[in-house]
Amino acid sequence: MTRIIKFRVWIPGQKRFAYPGEFNISNDGTLFDVSFIGNYKVNISLVIIQQFTHFFSREGEEIYEGDIIGFKKENRVLAPRYVEFKHGAFCAIPIGERPNFEDYFGMPGNCQGGGNPWSIVGNIYQNPELFNYD
Repeated sequence: MTRIIKFRVWIPGQKRFAYPGEFNISNDGTLFDVSFIGNYKVNISLVIIQQFTHFFSREGEEIYEGDIIGFKKENRVLAPRYVEFKHGAFCAIPIGERPNFEDYFGMPGNCQGGGNPWSIVGNIYQNPELFNYD
């Protein structure tokens, strides 16, 4: 299996994500925004870079660090978790709990497609109300 390495960038000042094709990262780690006319250097300390986990939601959407996943049932979200890279793996961490090391686990279920019950319900930047779930 070939692992796809790609990133998205959260731009807090613009409250938006930039996805592959909207930016370039040079060999020295310099980030260039190409989503507007021209090509200009971006101060890396002003953005948040998130990696694609190589997992997909039930709907076939790419899951990135910072996404909030859960089971969708009618108008409710059950078992919400946020995706984070911890301890050498992408983990789905329960929201509303202070997890111990033992509570971290790899991406749940079959996140590679057909049998995956998880949906992306938001992300920690655009949907902070989901992150502060009770």
